[in-house]
This record gives sequence, C-alpha cells and structure tokens, in this order.
Amino acid sequence: MKSRLLTLLGCFVALSCPATDLPPMLDLPGTGQDATKINFANMQVLKGQHALVTHGDPQWKFRLHNYLAYHEGKYWCIWSHGPVIEDNPTQHVRYATSPDGLTWSEDKELMPPSPKKGFRYIARGLWVRDGKLLAIASHDEAFNEKGRVHFFGKSLQLLAWEWQPESQTWKKLGVMMDDAINNFPPQKMPNGEYGMLRRDHERKVSMMFGGVTSPLDWKAVPLVAYQADDGFRPEEPDWWTLPDGRLLGLFRDNSGSFRFYRAVSSDNGRTWTAPEKTNFPDATSKFFGLRTSRGYYVLVSNANPKGRDPLCLSTSEDGVTFTRMAALPIPQHLPADPGITAPLRIGPAETYQYPHFIEQDGHLLIAYSRRKQTIEVVKISLDEIERLRQSTASAAIEPPAPPHPVTNPSSPVMLAADWVPKDTHQIDFDHLPKIPSQHAIVHDARPLNGHRVNQHNYLVRHAGRFWAMWSDGPGISKGPNKVPGHDQPGQHVGFATSEDGLTWSPPGNLTGMPDEGYGWIARGFWEREGKLLALASRYKDTGYSGPGLSLHAFELESAESASWSHLGLVFDDALNNFAPILMPGGEWMMNRRDGNKAVHFLRGGVKAFNDWQSTPMVKYKEAGMAAEEPDWWVLPDGNLCALFRDNLNSGYLFRAFSTDEGRTWSKPVRTNFPDAKSKFSALRLQDGRYVLVSNPKPKKRDPLTLAISDDGLVFHTLGLLVGGRHIDYPHVIEHDGSLYIAFNTVKQSCEVLKVELADLDKITNTPQK
Repeated sequence: MKSRLLTLLGCFVALSCPATDLPPMLDLPGTGQDATKINFANMQVLKGQHALVTHGDPQWKFRLHNYLAYHEGKYWCIWSHGPVIEDNPTQHVRYATSPDGLTWSEDKELMPPSPKKGFRYIARGLWVRDGKLLAIASHDEAFNEKGRVHFFGKSLQLLAWEWQPESQTWKKLGVMMDDAINNFPPQKMPNGEYGMLRRDHERKVSMMFGGVTSPLDWKAVPLVAYQADDGFRPEEPDWWTLPDGRLLGLFRDNSGSFRFYRAVSSDNGRTWTAPEKTNFPDATSKFFGLRTSRGYYVLVSNANPKGRDPLCLSTSEDGVTFTRMAALPIPQHLPADPGITAPLRIGPAETYQYPHFIEQDGHLLIAYSRRKQTIEVVKISLDEIERLRQSTASAAIEPPAPPHPVTNPSSPVMLAADWVPKDTHQIDFDHLPKIPSQHAIVHDARPLNGHRVNQHNYLVRHAGRFWAMWSDGPGISKGPNKVPGHDQPGQHVGFATSEDGLTWSPPGNLTGMPDEGYGWIARGFWEREGKLLALASRYKDTGYSGPGLSLHAFELESAESASWSHLGLVFDDALNNFAPILMPGGEWMMNRRDGNKAVHFLRGGVKAFNDWQSTPMVKYKEAGMAAEEPDWWVLPDGNLCALFRDNLNSGYLFRAFSTDEGRTWSKPVRTNFPDAKSKFSALRLQDGRYVLVSNPKPKKRDPLTLAISDDGLVFHTLGLLVGGRHIDYPHVIEHDGSLYIAFNTVKQSCEVLKVELADLDKITNTPQK
C-alpha cells in the first residue's frame, strides 16, 4: 500500500511545544553530572562472549548498519555490504543466522546490488511482525551532482522484504514510505501502533506511525529540521517508551556539541517538545537503547567524545537518567578466525560503532562494526548487567593510578601536574616557558635548498672535547625550508669536534663514502673500555627497511688527529636508535630494529663490541601501535623503562617496563604524553632527575621541548627549547653543569643548544585553559 504523509501547516510541531523539564540524562557515582570527569581509558569492562559475524574482503570491504532479530529459534543479522567505505553504488544487504548468537552461518544476499546505475541499498533493520520476519532497507542515489557520496538522494525510498520459510528466500513487499530512511525497525507504542523515526532526503526528522493494517501503511508528522535555530543538526535518532507512557526521542548531534539531544512526546509521537541538549556525552555516532524485560533501560553508545572507542553500555531505572556506565567486552584485536581471509589494515586507532542489540534468553546480544569493515557481536548476561547496576564504584570514575613497573605497568600516566589539562593535546605548546640557552651550528646544508641532508645527530664528551656526528647525504629537494627526501644511497656519516660545545671544527667524514647503492646512517657514540666507538648502520637503496641492513662500529684511532677506522660488524640486520647503556647487572643494552621494522633489544657488549644477544620485543604493527625509534633508561629501583614513537598517528608515546634487564617486557601502553610522531631523547641526570627532549605538539615537529621527571615515570614540568620551524631528532648529554642538546632543522643541519642545569629549576608552568 502506498504510504501517506500527514501534512501539517506552519512550523514544525516540535518548535511550537515547550521544552521538557526532565532531570539530567547522566548522573554517575563519583562524577555526578559532569561528563568531563569520566575516565574512558580506565573504564570497567563488562564480562561477556565475543564472536565474528562477517569480515571485509578485497572485493567487498565495507560492513556497517548491522541489525539483529530472533526468529524461528535462531538469531538473524543483516548489514550493509559495500565495495568501499562507505555507502557507494552497488552496496546491498546481506544476512547470516546463528543458533546461539556466537556461531554464524556463511553470509547470503538478502537482495543483490540495485539494477539502477549509481544506486545503493542501506540496511535498516529486522522486524518481527505477526509471526513473520521482515527486512527493511533504504534505496537511493549514492552520488550527488558532483559525483560525491551524499545523504540522501532525491529518489529515497524505504522498502520491505519478507522471509519465505518454504523457499528460504526473501520476497520484496514494496515501499513502506517515499522519501524516507528510518534508523531502527518499528516498535510498538502504547496505543498499539508501530512507530519509527524517519529522515527525508534533506535529513529533516519526522515520526512515522502505523504498520498495523499493513507493513506498508504509514503516516508521518514532522519533528525537527536538520539545521535547527540553535545549530542542532539531528542525525540517526532513536526512541523508547517511558514508564508513564510518554515517548522519549534521542538524537545524535552533527553540529559538534558532542552531546545527545532529547525530546518527549505525550501523544504517541504526534507532537514533541523542542529537542534540548543533555549532559550525556557522545562521539557523534549512532546509538541504540531499549527497555529490558526486567524493567530497566540499557543504552549502548560511543560515549567518549574523543572517538568511537570504547563502546559503552549505560543503564537507567526510569529511561531518563542513566546512572551506571561500563565498556563492552570487545577484544582490542580480532582473534584468529577461519572467516578472515584478508586481515584488516591497522589504522591509527580502532573504532567500534553503530550498535544494535536484542534481549533473548536472559542475555543481550549486541552487534557492532569494527572500523566499518566487520560485523561482530558480544553476548552479555542480564545478571552481569545487574552487577553493574548494583555497583557503587566504577573504574570509569577513578583517575588512573601512577605507573609502576611491577604493580601498575599498564598505567597511562606519564605527564601529570596541576597545570596539565586532562587532554594533553590541548597544551599550548608554543607558549610554554622558554628555557634560556646558547645556540651553535655545527654544520648547515640549508643553503643547498634541500639537495643535501643533515640529520641523526649525536653528541659525546671524550678526550677533553665534544664530538658530534650526523648523517650527511644527498637529498631530494622539495623546495627551500622543506624536509627533503632523505636516507638516499651515497649517504655517509659526518663529524666535528669542539672544545666548548659552541665553536665547532670543520666537518670530517667518519665512515668514508659507502659502496654504490648503499648508505650509512649515524647511530651514536659509545665509550667502551676507555675507547670511543662510533656506530653506523649500513643500508641498501632508500631507507633502512629491507635486506642489506647491518650495524657497524668505527673506532677513534687518534683523538688528536680525529682519525677513525672501521672496527667491524656489530650485529647484522640491525639499526639501533641510541648507543648502548650500561645496566645495573653489568651488561650493555641497546634497542634494535630489523629490516622488517620489528623492535628487539640487544644485550651484551662486555666480552667484545660485537658480542650481543637479541630478544624480540614487539613487531612493527602490534600492540595497537607501529613502534619506531625507541629509547630507554634505568629507573631508580633498577628496573627499565622504554618509550616508543607511534607511527600510527595516535599522537602519544607508548611505554613498557622490564624487571629483568630487558629479557622480557610488559605490553606497551599508550601514555598521555603527547608526541608528533618524532624521535626523542631521554637522559638520567647526575642529580637523579630525568629529562626528555621531544616534539610533543601533535602533528607538528615544532617546537622542541624539554620535560622533567623526578622518578623517570611521571614528568611534571615542560619547557620550550626552540621553535618557529621544523625541528627534530634530538640527542641530549650532560657535562659540567650543563645540558648539550643536538638537533636539526628541516633535516638539513646539525645544531646544538647549551642549557644550564640551574635554569631548569626556574621553569614555572601555569595552568592551561
């Protein structure tokens, strides 16, 4: 039956109704009504079972818009199935079934791609009506006039299919409503009608009601425009019935408020109060809620405003105020599964989104998508949710405990003080307290406008002089004051000396020129048994990864003449980051990256410069990061702390601990110390304090800063060394009451700052707004 739209005159009904006078939507133990106090990184996790329903493959990468139902003694799941992310032409809907919600059948087509060129289907829900199972999907043009994906096309329709048990097929029933896309399948209202919230092709929201005489018989009344007067942009709404029979509508807000909006209807959806902003946080993502058979309400959403992780479950006694919250038991990485033929490409962070769930046999079965490329489920008992409801304390409310290598290695706390904002990315890095210093240039290739590279700077004090080394090679120019292409064949290691660290000799060639097709990368100075060694890694072609990588040592033959000779191979297939450090047990240790970029630790160096044992630590893309350029130090208690740059663009440093001198390590954990995905250098001072020189401003290697810690675990002070240009790859040493910090500008110089230790005590950080 063709649907009918009930036309109303004047403004939208919602705008003519008074605002609702409801209590706050969020009121958690400990944090109360202040959502900014919730610690999503340390939130308690519910117990449950996990299963994979379907996984993207090279031909059909996209999986989203998952919906569940229970019918004919089994679970059903449908989803949008597309070629790319997201909602492109040829996208259609597929389904799978399960006897227990955990073991799923092979997926099958619910309908094939649209016969209309440029059109797509979007899964919209499963509806059990009068003992029959219906599937709902929208159909519209995927692209706008400019050839870009848009929401939605002018031909938008909401369609229904019915499951045919005899033939085990789906039969198309017809159009439920023109110019309509729902968000969830119909549910019964107190008056016996079915209701759904609908958006039209202009994204205006209205309430659909009907579905009693026929699944295709619907009317609609407007609720709110996509762009409301206060900037509210409603998207992907949901609703449920309150204990008093009123309907509560909840809306995602696309305007960037990161809060839910809500409205109330007292007449079965015909009129609504004006949507009001709540205090419930949201990542601007789809959510779903329902009332359980035990009377309380459950809402599953991305409550963390900073991203779609974690996926949270919240409970409410009255459907209005939610008083408990916990994370779903979602594994960080997908367990091995025969259905995974093409593993997901690891990105900067996991995302879990678009939940839908049902209650069945004393459990909630919750479906969601990982990175829009899988459909997964978690099964949680109502008894487990009851435990959450009765809890008076939550891990989400407690601030993370300080780190400790034995008792709390998973703590994310690395930067903490009264001045530090909760979101350390919000630090005003360009206006940190300036640390006084003296500046010197050791070598400068910037006049060559990117046709020459100087980087990988290292310093040491030996034989009464300062020594500096750096990688010196051809560059692929990208213009003046821009980082050139670097680590090309033909690169050597340069060096210079200085009496005071500020006036430097002309450069020399430490390694000599490499063989054709190879290059050298400077890797640091190592003082061993009174002799000075210079380490350099030999690489083939461009960059260090791949075959041909090896770490070598060069020995200073004469300090007076500053002459060097090749001592030999230190370790094959190795690129260290800094020179070896002596551990409390008497062995030397340094980190190693192999040709596949995996991180190892080398221990030894006592019997001979080339006597080392290698222990694997973490693969390049593992533990939620892409580990690069690590550094480590000895803590006051003799345990070890290691830091890792993360090439997955998380914007933070990762940390791990060892309690057995580098033989084993804790799982690397993302800290709250911000980072620009750049090399850093740490040092324990003679007075016992620790300093960390790094680029903490996310996404920009400017400025270079120095952080101070009393225990090597938590840094409390942060000062600015130098800024106003691309600066990176520092190395810091201490000598005679001063720090000497080497760095480069746009990878075309070797420069040094001299900082008096006494000036570190004068750094005063002020609270950040």
